[in-house]
Amino acid sequence: MKFLRRSKPTKTLNSLTSAELVDKVQENCVLLIGSARSGTTWVAEALNADRHFHVLFEPFKRNKVRHWPYKFIHYLRPEDSFEHQDLFSQIMLGRFANNWINQVKINNLSSEKKFVKEIRLSFMSGWIRTNYPELKILILLRDPYATTFSAVKRGWSVNIDKIVLSQSKLIKDYPEAKDLAMRAKSLFERNFLKWCIENRIVLDNLDLKNPNTKVIYYEDLVSDPVRFYQDLESFFGKEGISERKISKAANRRSSTDSDKQKSSIDSQMKGLSKSELEYAKTCLKKLRLTNLYKGHQPIK
Repeated sequence: MKFLRRSKPTKTLNSLTSAELVDKVQENCVLLIGSARSGTTWVAEALNADRHFHVLFEPFKRNKVRHWPYKFIHYLRPEDSFEHQDLFSQIMLGRFANNWINQVKINNLSSEKKFVKEIRLSFMSGWIRTNYPELKILILLRDPYATTFSAVKRGWSVNIDKIVLSQSKLIKDYPEAKDLAMRAKSLFERNFLKWCIENRIVLDNLDLKNPNTKVIYYEDLVSDPVRFYQDLESFFGKEGISERKISKAANRRSSTDSDKQKSSIDSQMKGLSKSELEYAKTCLKKLRLTNLYKGHQPIK
């Protein structure tokens, strides 16, 4: 009489060792890092047109995912030890998925492959790369003025004291940020500074020559969505999807985008004060970001 051999039960995320969690994250996850209002949701939906991934929408937002201990963006150096690393891995793998995390419309909730779209991990990017060296990381850039205008229109406040001034390691590593933070007064200035600091830290800590790291531009998705995706096929390591699906996903408004303002960036800049314009230029110069954009288009 033959007996069927019982398969070995699959370990739950909670029972995996730290090393096993790291391996699972590197094998199954793609991380998209970008500033708020830079188009991260739209890009996530466009890149998941074939529903290959379970898209996790901002799983590190404290008031939506109570397990994460930090209300504000937390700064870590690449070499820092971090007592919450196992929790970080479990969040990346979707352990705490809820209605907030699963809200992206173009999605595959049953997929083991996770596409983590997050606007709160830029300050941890060096630590992430050190501890997850094979994790695929996409860096989304959008013109700083366009990003800031979108945030200001929604009235998004930025607590500079909590995000910048209270983080001693960040101030020590980026002393220019302290002076800029002390000078940021208007909503525009605070949001603009946040964009500059976030992207300076990301670009300093992620080696762009690493095949597991890639910079992508919002403006490229707008101008040619099919080519935008085709350029990423090798990065994802999966077969291409139809041009129709890519275009359809890219041309629809993202599920979180209610910004219907149609005036150009230049016309919006006319509404800034002279001091705000000078402040923005100073931020870009002091944080060495003047070579990213020219005329609101990416420099490559």
